[in-house]
Amino acid sequence: MRSRPADVASAPPAYTPRPLKNLFTANGCWADLLEAGGLRQIEVESISKMLACGTSIL
Repeated sequence: MRSRPADVASAPPAYTPRPLKNLFTANGCWADLLEAGGLRQIEVESISKMLACGTSIL
């Protein structure tokens, strides 16, 4: 078994993308967008489904 060079072992972990869900739920931004209005029905449906994904709502 080959060992890794020291510089690779101390390298920072690879970038881990955050779920898109976090963009809409952080600081209540989705609720603010809904209250402000001006969204098309398809946008509301699509985002609502995405936010419900993985929950018992669906």
